Amino acid sequence: MYPLINKIQSRQDLVNLNLSEQTDLCKEIREFLVDKVSKTGGHLAPNLGVVELSLALERNMDTSVDRLVWDVGHQAYVHKILTGRASNFDGLRTIGGMSGFPKVSEDWSDAFNTGHSSTSISAAFGMALSRDVKGENYKVACVIGDGAMTGGMAYEAINDISDYNGQLLIILNDNGMSISSNKGGLSKSLGKLRVSRGYQRTKLRVKSRLSKTGVGRFISKFISLTLSLVKRIFVKGQFFESLGLKYIGTIDGHDLDELNYYIKSALNINAPVILHVNTIKGLGYKFASESPDKFHGIGPFDPESGDTFPTTGQSWSKTAVQSLCKVAETNEKIVAVVAAMAGGTSMNLFQKSYPNRFFDAAIAEQHAVTMAAGMAMNGLVPVVDIYSTFLQRAYDQILHDVCLQNLHVVFFVDRSGVVGEDGETHQGLYDYNFMRSMPNMTILEPYNKDTLEKAIEYATNVAEGPVAIRFPRGNVPEVNAECNSIDSVNVVSEGQKVAILTTGIKMPKAIVIKQILSEKGIECGILNCLTICPIINANLEAELNKYEHIAIIEASCGDAGYGEAIRSHMAKVNPNIKIHTFGYPNTNITHGRISQVDALYGLSTDKIADEILREVNAT
Repeated sequence: MYPLINKIQSRQDLVNLNLSEQTDLCKEIREFLVDKVSKTGGHLAPNLGVVELSLALERNMDTSVDRLVWDVGHQAYVHKILTGRASNFDGLRTIGGMSGFPKVSEDWSDAFNTGHSSTSISAAFGMALSRDVKGENYKVACVIGDGAMTGGMAYEAINDISDYNGQLLIILNDNGMSISSNKGGLSKSLGKLRVSRGYQRTKLRVKSRLSKTGVGRFISKFISLTLSLVKRIFVKGQFFESLGLKYIGTIDGHDLDELNYYIKSALNINAPVILHVNTIKGLGYKFASESPDKFHGIGPFDPESGDTFPTTGQSWSKTAVQSLCKVAETNEKIVAVVAAMAGGTSMNLFQKSYPNRFFDAAIAEQHAVTMAAGMAMNGLVPVVDIYSTFLQRAYDQILHDVCLQNLHVVFFVDRSGVVGEDGETHQGLYDYNFMRSMPNMTILEPYNKDTLEKAIEYATNVAEGPVAIRFPRGNVPEVNAECNSIDSVNVVSEGQKVAILTTGIKMPKAIVIKQILSEKGIECGILNCLTICPIINANLEAELNKYEHIAIIEASCGDAGYGEAIRSHMAKVNPNIKIHTFGYPNTNITHGRISQVDALYGLSTDKIADEILREVNAT
């Protein structure tokens, strides 16, 4: 069905393709991507935009030896196709199948496990330094998007690289919706001149000879200043040049002839080089090019219409922001802060309702949190909405700038718990574990729409210090369990001998487990605390003391989570109670549907019920 893709068995097969064949291969790859991603879901638009760039890189680098790092990594599908993994795409992002991100354990050509933004330059620089220290001989390159360049880590790396004298190619993939207008003849000519070996050799030879006399040094300095002025007038990238990096651009990222020329040439320069490439996100598939945000990361869809398949219910993200908008009607101090994820978090709804109270800090979670701290210090109530996996990047800012000053900053911790198909780099399992140890922090975990609304009302209008509200990916379940208290225990149902203490988003699972145990002759109670940090209160302690066995089901890493905190406390108060914890293990949690992931780690309803039954019968 895909003859050209199937024909590629080695890098040499790519090298042997003429320009026409390369163009045909790119067209076939786009058809392949739409076909496969429509069935499994995944990151479609970013990969459609880097087809030609990926092909040019694989032709001019041997990624089995050379090191190529993809920033974030969600745009590495084409790289995977071209390195012999096209046949694995039917299992993309499924249990036991291929990851949607680079994984060295999957293939050495992936070079570095990525999943978060703005890391590629640092990683690639480390690889270049390793090569130099060990006296090895291979090329190092990285691809970083214009969005990822809003992350501060990228500039920390660039600042360090400014003193480096070895080979390192940094490709800036600028995926705007049109090719930059500065692609004139002068820009192209200057670019080709500056990457040519002859130019590099002549430049060094002239500079060396001129430096031997006073007049020569004056002439050399005059030439350097003149060139600098010309580049300021005619050439983009003076910022990078001022830091000591060679800048080449802007290159049409869909022109294979240009890409092959510039990449091959830039890889042969023994100095850090920025190659600025313009690409179009979603190119080649009408619906993705028209709606690149929708098709950035998408579930299964109909390739003919571009429509996703309908689901029932409403997402936690949308429900949370709608509730926040309602509270913000009467509390004008509330402002919203996001880190380049207004659409993903549904905070674009708040932006639409309160444009002057909405702030997007770009891909800069650390800055977003400290900016919010500054807002809170001066009387606002900032609500910072960040995915759990990205919030961990701002650990220091949450602790140092918010918690230690006891500032009223509210965190919407979106995508907490297992997120499913995006896998280990995106699982939201660690936010509770690190935040519960922070002074003054309150953590709430709702289990339905009612408790979510109560949590937001409390966090914004009642609380005085930092508050985090955890909620998962997916739709809000319809759980008919009344919540009478924000900061105490809620007795969902009474039981005998055994009780399940569940954190909010595991409430539906607890209800099913209760039914399974009831059918086996055990009537267990269900307890729930909307507030899971601070972990204990007198009412909860009194309820726990009624039972012999407490099973704690949570949506975080169990080794240092809510269950272990409760176990530690109750061991001092009533060591006769047997505490059984059910959280995710401290290991790399793989990708796949959430139900499949839970089953893999012994956290399905049946397996938890069996384990509880075994523990009860053993006493």
